[in-house]
Amino acid sequence: MVVNVPQSLPLDVALRQALAHHQAGRLSEAEDLYRAILQAQPGHPDANHNLGVLAAQVGQPVAGLPYLRAALEANPGHEQYALSYAETLLVSGQAAEALSVLRAAMQRGLNTPATQSLCQRAEAAALGTAAPSPTDAPVPAEINRLIDLFNSGRHAELETRARLLVEKFPDSGLAWKMLGTSLLVRGKVDLAALQKAAELLPDDAEAHGNLGVALKDLGQIDSAVQSCRRALEISPDFAEAHYNLGIALDARGQFVDAVASYRRALEIKPELAGAHYNLGIALQALGQFDRAAASYRRALEMKPDFAEAHCNLGNALRGLGHFEGALASFRRALELKPALAEAHSNLGNSLRELGQLDDAVASCRRALEIKPDLADAYCNLGNALRELGRIDDAAASYRTALEIKPGLAAAYGNLLYLYAFTRNVSPELECGLAANWERIALSESERTAAHDRVISFHDSYARSSRAGRKLRIGVVSAELGQHAVAEFLEPFLEQIDRRRFYVALFPTAVRPESRAARLGKLADEFKSLVGIPDKTAADLIRADRIDVLIDTTGHMQGSRLGIFAHRAAPVQCHYIGYHGTTGLTEMDWFIADENLLPSTCDAHFREGVWRLPRTWISYRGDASLPDSRWTPSPDGVVWLGSFNNLAKVREETLALWARVMHAIPLSRLFLKDSRSVGPSVQKRIREELYRHGISGVRVEFAGHLPEWSLHMALYDRVDIALDTIPLNSGTTAFDALWMGVPLIALEGNWMGGRMTSTILRSLGRPEWVAQCEDEYAAIAVALARDVETRRSLRATQRTLMANSPLCDAKGLTRALEDAFERMFDLWAEKREIVRHSSSQ
Repeated sequence: MVVNVPQSLPLDVALRQALAHHQAGRLSEAEDLYRAILQAQPGHPDANHNLGVLAAQVGQPVAGLPYLRAALEANPGHEQYALSYAETLLVSGQAAEALSVLRAAMQRGLNTPATQSLCQRAEAAALGTAAPSPTDAPVPAEINRLIDLFNSGRHAELETRARLLVEKFPDSGLAWKMLGTSLLVRGKVDLAALQKAAELLPDDAEAHGNLGVALKDLGQIDSAVQSCRRALEISPDFAEAHYNLGIALDARGQFVDAVASYRRALEIKPELAGAHYNLGIALQALGQFDRAAASYRRALEMKPDFAEAHCNLGNALRGLGHFEGALASFRRALELKPALAEAHSNLGNSLRELGQLDDAVASCRRALEIKPDLADAYCNLGNALRELGRIDDAAASYRTALEIKPGLAAAYGNLLYLYAFTRNVSPELECGLAANWERIALSESERTAAHDRVISFHDSYARSSRAGRKLRIGVVSAELGQHAVAEFLEPFLEQIDRRRFYVALFPTAVRPESRAARLGKLADEFKSLVGIPDKTAADLIRADRIDVLIDTTGHMQGSRLGIFAHRAAPVQCHYIGYHGTTGLTEMDWFIADENLLPSTCDAHFREGVWRLPRTWISYRGDASLPDSRWTPSPDGVVWLGSFNNLAKVREETLALWARVMHAIPLSRLFLKDSRSVGPSVQKRIREELYRHGISGVRVEFAGHLPEWSLHMALYDRVDIALDTIPLNSGTTAFDALWMGVPLIALEGNWMGGRMTSTILRSLGRPEWVAQCEDEYAAIAVALARDVETRRSLRATQRTLMANSPLCDAKGLTRALEDAFERMFDLWAEKREIVRHSSSQ
């Protein structure tokens, strides 16, 4: 009777079940499943081989020969297939045929001790004489006994017998191979046994492949790659070796090569669910989220209960912006495997992105209950706590992540961003802490090599002069899409003089928004660095002969400061995105202006501060937005408002705003942010205001709106916009002013505390800049009383702003062009002096 494989049961699962029956001695059940597999896929080599072996085991060797022959024809380079077929031919009395099979195998490179020994037996049998029994290797019957024990799953007995054999016959490669392989199958690594097997069996693909697996598991990645490649030299169609090579290349960060290895493995063995899964991981690392999702789904078709594949499918969907689908995948993974800590952590990350901050914290904490040493979960927990405004708890989470994994540069970057975001430590202390980041990210030898490149650029690219050529500008950014940084970068890219400059954009994050494609068209080159290791990415940029390389991300999400730490270009600078030092030795300049960073702030930066002769950025207001429809409230209520990230709205800000609300008794506070939907966020803000005597009923919250025009129209609800401290408004300051809303700022003594005051001075509104909290409240009171001035502002402020330096993209671009040329000239002058001095 033939048993059909259920349609829902993949062939690899059926094969594993058949092997389990075979190894347990349930030969009838094993035979039924092998035959069912062959009915579904007649050429399946493992099913043919195992069915042939089973027939020989039950005393029917002749019946097994067609199956063994089919297996060998399907994969002529598989040594065990050749040995099993030849051994069964011998047992069946067909010595000449066995000898022919073995000699053909040896011609194909399977010239191993086992093949040679069996060949001697076949020759002797064909001649009618006794085969020699060498003293330096066990007789084939003993090796075959080990193979039988392996196939039946009796690993402990196998290992005992194998150890006795290698003591008696230390040059028996097959005995060493069976010992090492048996242990490897059981999750144990005897590296010495596997190395000995590979040494004694130089042409045995499986021996080298198994050694590669062990080396990979031990973290010896380069050696693992070499062993897998050796296995494939011997047997190019060895699917498992391609698969394991892919895993090793993955670990080395060579994702493109890993993808090629997985795909080759799947060409040979399409039923390898693990290869589909790992292909998804490599594609995801390359930012190809749609293809990664397809690979995970293919793995799940074959193994529907593959929890890790559901988890990673969630990550891919999250990368595509399909957050609800991501949540469903993470939850499915947890249904299948409730103790999968990574799924809890990733679920927390997605919940945070959807604004469900309390649930995000709970998910991350659950991950850490299961796996207390999961550093990534501490990072995700820190991010959620930061957005809840629980700054001290967030910092503690990042520090714990670093205690668990001291080399986790992302956790250190998150901590630095937290300090720059909250000003919990002084700028001077932050600068000292930031200097340690590159010591985590790069080894001492890598830092030395990076520093030496500053001089070697002269010789490598003859860059000492820019006469007669375009200056080559590169921008490395995680924000080249629908992001505030891109909002300010785009006008510069539109205005830059292409007769003088070549522009290359290097995105480090996948952004499917239409703006990403639009930005790509504004550049001479658009080359993704997603999934490319920092050192390799730096090599690529150097190969592009970039003169001035610009970072826009700093230590924010998607940071790739490691590229700059490897010194990818002669001149490197930060612009636009970050409001603190990068801390890098190899970052030459931080671009600002005199108002934003006066000389008193120089000590806050490890970079030199390059001050533009005008406002450091330019805003392109949306002229399509309708004019303001604001009218003063007929009941005299004055609405104070802020559309800032509510993580900025902490104790200092709320105390300041409470003072304003006391000074304007009929005032109310309107706060808009996607995070405001969280009850704990609202509770924190209302309780803090209540502590300063302001009732919670005077506060109103609004969440995310699906359309930009609706979001901007909400400024008609605001009479006076209030800035945050110690970190000021960013894009929201420009938005409020564009909609005609007056904005009050308290000028600080560091970059993040001087952004709004710089914007207001550039607009010609220094009277809205306060130097102390009393003055801040007084400006608010004066504006609240002057209804006619506020009415006039709604009609005139947009035009005033459009004609101010705040919206002068052309003027800003000319200033940046001059700056980049001068930066490069200074580098050339200094390097020439250094080279001349070193040659004396």
